[in-house]
Amino acid sequence: MLQRKGNGDYEQLIGLENNTTLKGDNFLWINANNGNTGQVSKGLDLTKLFARFGDIPTPFTRIDSSSLRSANDGQGTYSWQEYNAGPNTICVFAVRRLGVGARSVPAGTRVLDLVLRNCVNGTANDALAPILGSPVSSYDSFGANSPTAISRLGGSRF
Repeated sequence: MLQRKGNGDYEQLIGLENNTTLKGDNFLWINANNGNTGQVSKGLDLTKLFARFGDIPTPFTRIDSSSLRSANDGQGTYSWQEYNAGPNTICVFAVRRLGVGARSVPAGTRVLDLVLRNCVNGTANDALAPILGSPVSSYDSFGANSPTAISRLGGSRF
């Protein structure tokens, strides 16, 4: 996990296990910010988001609002694109914006922007698990489901 502060925002880059043979790293990027990155009809403004976070991760070659699917869970809307890498391997690129609610976050934070690249031997739902707000798997540790973003010692994860 890498954590840093820049331009008044805080971000964490969390590496996820990759049990596939596909090139690239699985990650969950969390950016705590004041909400000025803008929104489009299906979620975040991807142009502004890529400018902040970096390039489109492999194996994806094109990602824009029109190529994303959207769904809702207990925490709101999330959007994703799938890359089918074989009969049992799938990659997802997913984004979502969460209001901070009861979570412990840095002062001035209004939203958490989440970006996920995850390739798994399994289903799209398995790959989406780290960004979902319901307890789908052990990945539910970033706290979208509840105020569990407060560490066991009572401090902020940022």
